[in-house]
Amino acid sequence: MASVFHSKGFKYAKNLLFGVGASVVIIGAWGKLTHLPWANVALTVGLMTEAIIFAISGIIPPEPDYYWSKLFPGLEDPESTMQGIQGLSAPKAAGSGSTASLDKMLDEAKIDQSTINRLGDNLKKLSENVNSISGVLNAHAATENFVTQTKQAADSMTSLSKNIEAQTKQANDAMGALSSSLDNLTKVYGNMLSAMKS
Repeated sequence: MASVFHSKGFKYAKNLLFGVGASVVIIGAWGKLTHLPWANVALTVGLMTEAIIFAISGIIPPEPDYYWSKLFPGLEDPESTMQGIQGLSAPKAAGSGSTASLDKMLDEAKIDQSTINRLGDNLKKLSENVNSISGVLNAHAATENFVTQTKQAADSMTSLSKNIEAQTKQANDAMGALSSSLDNLTKVYGNMLSAMKS
């Protein structure tokens, strides 16, 4: 029977009955005060409903009292910064399967939260070191690229120097041929002048 009183359906019906009964009483009282013809009926129905409500309230067992202030000192004080009782911790949930065996292994190895925190910090440092190494590798690749480009520039300068040397030789040969042609032309011109004088 006690389980019926604690069911959701019963609690909902009780609240509905309490609310509707109170509204009918209020409406009946208002009708009686304003001398409406139906006020006597409404007031009678409302008061009967309230009588039933009070009877049900007397039958329903009271809710159990929990003294939370014993577990949490200062619970009633709104200014309290309560910590809870010392040494009280939530019981460990019983694990199953691989979780239980992992918990057992961690307990046997004496691995606690601080050890796991240190492991996390070390993994973070390892990640940072790997990123640093990546930066060094990038710098090495950039240096190799610079050396390759410098070598290509030196090869281009050597090729340009050879081209200038070849062009200079060709220009010198052309100047020599022009000079030789001018000498021949001068001789021919001189002979022509000598022939004209005589």
